[in-house]
Amino acid sequence: MPATTQDIQLPSMSPGTRRSLVVHRYGTPGAGPKAYFHAALHADELPAILALHHLMPKLETAQAQGRIRGEIVVVPVANPIGIGQVVGSYFTGRFDLATRENYNRGFGPDWSELAERVRDRLGGDAEANKSLIRAAAVAYCAEQAPATELEALRWKLLELSVDADLVFDCHCAAESLLYLVVYKECLDIGGRDLADAIGSDVTFIMDWYADKRTFMTTVGALWPAVRASAPAGATVPQGCVTATLEYRGRLDVDDRLGADDAERIYRFLVRRGVIDDEPGPVPTPVRKPVPTSHMEKGHAPCAGIVTYAKRLGERVRAGEVVAHVIDPFGTDPALSRHPVAAPCDGFLYMFRSDRIARPGSTVFWMVADAPQPRRAGRAPQED
Repeated sequence: MPATTQDIQLPSMSPGTRRSLVVHRYGTPGAGPKAYFHAALHADELPAILALHHLMPKLETAQAQGRIRGEIVVVPVANPIGIGQVVGSYFTGRFDLATRENYNRGFGPDWSELAERVRDRLGGDAEANKSLIRAAAVAYCAEQAPATELEALRWKLLELSVDADLVFDCHCAAESLLYLVVYKECLDIGGRDLADAIGSDVTFIMDWYADKRTFMTTVGALWPAVRASAPAGATVPQGCVTATLEYRGRLDVDDRLGADDAERIYRFLVRRGVIDDEPGPVPTPVRKPVPTSHMEKGHAPCAGIVTYAKRLGERVRAGEVVAHVIDPFGTDPALSRHPVAAPCDGFLYMFRSDRIARPGSTVFWMVADAPQPRRAGRAPQED
């Protein structure tokens, strides 16, 4: 069976215009493990797009050689709406200009209705329950009738992914090391192996986090939602590994990096039984995964220009100056530099890319050596 490409039309929001979602499919639906990838839900995340650009020719070759055991779905650009948003020559892909909504928020279901639909059909066979829940979730997403292209996009991304064993939400950050966010329940069923496979410099372990309704949280939350309402004796496993892959910073658009990222993902798919090929050597872990409570930030004390005294990946001690915020309107330049110190011991993994801050803006992100109580239960980039 050859690879196929599908063009999914989104509702037209103005006369004479229409956008579409391009979906590439490899392997045979239902034949084995399913992996789902999409890139750039925030639109301007070009390193993520580049990684999938380099992955697809590998999948084409594997398809031609009959090596794909399962099914692989790739959406190389998950946000055709945002990628066209250019305002005054600036690319603004994170928020929908029409609704002002963050593209990676507001994914609709809390799955309670779906859980009720399948509740009385669940039994003690975990694999049978998994198949039942996946089919019901796909049908539930497909029956929705969204009126806007943004809602249609969200539901279609869910429909394409909710029945997958592996779900990869590929992004990039501002100026950053490569990092991964994976749910605690997924860590021992593939999440830890994924972190090692991609060479993650930082891996955050996350509890279920439904408040912001991101794509990753919504797909992953399907299983605990069904489990919570299941009758006694029913076995509902964690049916997928869902993870957010942050492919460094926005300017890390480099074919060498993209090719290496694609090779690492390909070998991971081999080790997970999706592709029949040589798995290559077992990757060496970069760092031990840590809960999101280890993430800490430094904030700007005033408005100004940001300069950094440290580098990404560098270790710092509490109180050590990481950056300065410079007030260019200050009458005395010597008094216009305001230091921003590390709040704890740890290492730096992300900086601002725009180098200008408002009072209270995040200036740097770091991984603390010890848990930070105020961060418990919060998403890695949530203020």
